[in-house]
Amino acid sequence: MEGVEKALTEGLGLRWAFQGPYGVEELNSADLGEGLRKYKAYMLEGFRNLGTVEDYDDEFVQGAVAAFRPLMEGREHDEYLAWRDQMIMRTRMLKEGGAE
Repeated sequence: MEGVEKALTEGLGLRWAFQGPYGVEELNSADLGEGLRKYKAYMLEGFRNLGTVEDYDDEFVQGAVAAFRPLMEGREHDEYLAWRDQMIMRTRMLKEGGAE
């Protein structure tokens, strides 16, 4: 139980505080489009569990990428990655009581 708790509060949860599934996938791959194509089976499982998407094609991927881009606030992939990492480090500092 402790391992699961730490995995979320010290790992995935720190990312999820700043990014949803599309943002995470943007940084797990060369870009969101590649991630949606490469991990389609995995992504569909999550979508189906939410009851939202049964299947998707390239048109869906293009639409998802276009809809996600504004959430990156003008950042390119590497800038978005650096922003995410900075936010995680700042959050860790807060958790450790090192920042007011």
